[in-house]
Parts: sequence; C-alpha cells; structure tokens
Amino acid sequence: MENKSGYSYIIILLILLFAIYTLFDSRLVPAGYELAVDGLVISRTLMIIFILHLISKVAFMMISKSEEK
Repeated sequence: MENKSGYSYIIILLILLFAIYTLFDSRLVPAGYELAVDGLVISRTLMIIFILHLISKVAFMMISKSEEK
C-alpha cells in the first residue's frame, strides 16, 4: 500500500509544479493579444484557486493518515 501512496504523492507533486509553472509563465500571451489581459487574469485566478485546493486536499490527507497511525 505504501508504494501506491508514494506514486500518488509524485503525481500530485507533478500536477502542482505544472500548475505553478503555468501560473508564472509570461509566454502564454502571444504577440498581438496584449488586450486579452482580462482572460489571463481570470485564468491565473483559477490556477491559484486550483493550487490552494490541491494543497489543502494533500494536507488533509496527510493529517488523516497521521491520525490513523
């Protein structure tokens, strides 16, 4: 069971790193789309919400596992 748990933590970490990378990558707005900043702001806000949700889920999962032992 520990092996599956380790794989799940690796997958969660990869998703979190990808989300953080896309949050701070400034090359997402190609040339000519500088006026489409509203969509960029909304998408980055959604990424922040996703990252916070993922971190809280992992934290609650770790807390529940530590209480079981």
